[in-house]
Amino acid sequence: MDNKKTCEDIANDLDLIARGDMYIVQGEFRPYDTLSEEERELVEDTEILAATMCDYFENVLGYDYIVSCDKEYEHVRALVAYGGPNIYVDTDSGKVELYWWGSTAEAPLSEAARRAVDEFFEELYCA
Repeated sequence: MDNKKTCEDIANDLDLIARGDMYIVQGEFRPYDTLSEEERELVEDTEILAATMCDYFENVLGYDYIVSCDKEYEHVRALVAYGGPNIYVDTDSGKVELYWWGSTAEAPLSEAARRAVDEFFEELYCA
């Protein structure tokens, strides 16, 4: 397993979701450019919808909010994989972070992904 690539793949997926270029096809996240012509037609007919941050974080394992002293939402650190490796999406650091035994890896989140993840978790926090 290439830890750096794992982090980069997650960061890329979040960027694609933030830009509206990721779709859920038969239960799998798929970038638009990997869809067949038939699948692209279903996208145009709105039978296949763009993936959302809610879809991505639907089974999140846990998350920690970072809040101001006024209890206003600032950032989140979401655990998306656990037990080998542990992987976090951290909007405070702006990175996907991986920890596995003594190994670590990270990849930066795009500004669009960071903002979209924060918007999703801020909405949860305020609900």
